[in-house]
Amino acid sequence: MLSRELATLLSGRYVEFEIFPFSFTEYTGITKKEVIKQSYIDYMEDTFLIHRVERYDIRGKETISGNCKYYINDLSFKNYLYPGFGYGIGYKLENLVYLELRRAGYDIYAGTMRDKEVDFVAKKGERLIYLQST
Repeated sequence: MLSRELATLLSGRYVEFEIFPFSFTEYTGITKKEVIKQSYIDYMEDTFLIHRVERYDIRGKETISGNCKYYINDLSFKNYLYPGFGYGIGYKLENLVYLELRRAGYDIYAGTMRDKEVDFVAKKGERLIYLQST
């Protein structure tokens, strides 16, 4: 129920509480996790706010650790951080393609070959596809 509806639907008195999600400090306090500087990203991954995509060497057919890309789980976060339609539309499109591939059950990597990049190398069973979002 919306707070303005409470007064008309409920008779008598009521108390309204505004509830916010935990702050990072509250989260680490409750879970007893150590507050380290590059772990904030790990915590964001654990809560599915962002997704990590490993780089994939197309030529060597193996993942390259340490050089990852990140995608937002909900595009409204991007709109909140960077309001306006013009900024980052290419990134939003790439992020949308990533989310659709994940929904379809693909394992996703960012493809690299020498100094070139393919946005996505998607694997599902024996199927392997390369996608460039533009």
